[in-house]
Amino acid sequence: MAIVTRTGKGSKLTIAEMDGNLNTLASASLVDGVYTITSGSRTDSITALASGSIEIKSLLAGDGSVTAETLTFSPTFFETDTIVAGTYTGVQPTSGSGTGLTVTVVTSGELEVVIDSVTVTDGGTGYEVGDVVSIATSALGAESSTESTTVELTSDDLNLDQQQRILMTPTGISMPDLPTSDPSVAGQLYTSEGALTVSSGE
Repeated sequence: MAIVTRTGKGSKLTIAEMDGNLNTLASASLVDGVYTITSGSRTDSITALASGSIEIKSLLAGDGSVTAETLTFSPTFFETDTIVAGTYTGVQPTSGSGTGLTVTVVTSGELEVVIDSVTVTDGGTGYEVGDVVSIATSALGAESSTESTTVELTSDDLNLDQQQRILMTPTGISMPDLPTSDPSVAGQLYTSEGALTVSSGE
């Protein structure tokens, strides 16, 4: 649970909120110069580095699930005697580091069959950037699985670790994990051409 605060003049914490704050602080740990608070998949820490600097870090652990709504497999064109036009639900691509990815595949065509869409219905867990997952033609109506269609997963497709750090040194303060392009969430910081900017969001 995160620490609850009030910033408005005259605002007060409830008894339940104060109890929650005490429980959160009680669960924190201080080991070898690292002060850590863990809540679910999020870990916040303050570390005294050997260089004399201080690192403040917030880490939200990802589970490697596929978060993309659709995936673009290749090849998309097959002969009619290779796959059969139709809608295939519960298809589980193989290979890759993770498990549990499930998709619905829609195909159409007469002279040749085209994969129109691959929609993710269950993102699974444990997948990594660069994983190549494949769907055998036997899962799309073919009599054999001698051919397949594949996709390489990217960071945009996955629920990965998200981390932000603030480094405080004798010579200044830096935020090395800031994105270098305008993020979609209003109020987030990012860097652009050496300048620190606050996003207006989309």
